[in-house]
Amino acid sequence: MFDTISKAFDQKPGLYFNWGSQYCFISNRLATMSNIRVGIDYGGSFKLGIGFNWLNKKFPEQDRFIQGMERSSQLKYYYFSVYGEYSFFRNYHWEATIPAQIGAGWARYEFVGGRSTNKAFVVYEPMMTIQYRFWRYFGVGCGIGYRIGIINRTAIPEQFFSPTLILKSKLFVGDLWRDITKKGK
Repeated sequence: MFDTISKAFDQKPGLYFNWGSQYCFISNRLATMSNIRVGIDYGGSFKLGIGFNWLNKKFPEQDRFIQGMERSSQLKYYYFSVYGEYSFFRNYHWEATIPAQIGAGWARYEFVGGRSTNKAFVVYEPMMTIQYRFWRYFGVGCGIGYRIGIINRTAIPEQFFSPTLILKSKLFVGDLWRDITKKGK
């Protein structure tokens, strides 16, 4: 693995962009986390970058005891991350990867007439994904991982430790761009 990663750094890096989502649980309720990532791709073998992750607004409101009163509130949860992704198997149709990210951010509750104070947290998310390229420009995939979060549970009493499920579709923009520009010549 380390030999492959060190060889990847010898290749010319390219720009990498990803917009996606993953499913997890927060206090035994299904939640969707969305993310945007940008970084550098070293020949498809290794990627490094930064990202922004947030809890989808469809997470249900709940009555909570906040600032001395019971209030219907919405959990807000977002963080910045650094990530790395190692591709340990790859051919034209299949790719298997081990992505991981570590991040830091804030969580709070919003309610009618105000919000609670932001509470800082740290999160680590190791994962494993596989994808299948079924057409020259498109692929689908899935993966599983686990989110480990460190947060002050007295301020935000939610359970953030959770398995994560990744469902993805992929557009191979690089191949599409090369084919479009090649046909124009």
